[in-house]
Amino acid sequence: MSGTRVCLDPHVIRLLARDGFGWGHDLDCGCLTLPEDAKRPSLLQRLASKLGMGG
Repeated sequence: MSGTRVCLDPHVIRLLARDGFGWGHDLDCGCLTLPEDAKRPSLLQRLASKLGMGG
């Protein structure tokens, strides 16, 4: 699986687990892998999309 590996603060990990976002992620180690398509577009891409100029 390709993606970006993100390590989180223990407090954030507890909040994710409490809110039920622990599925599919190895929260025990404090890290998770974000798939490539889950990355947020850049600010300019979001603005262009809102203005109908993005493709």
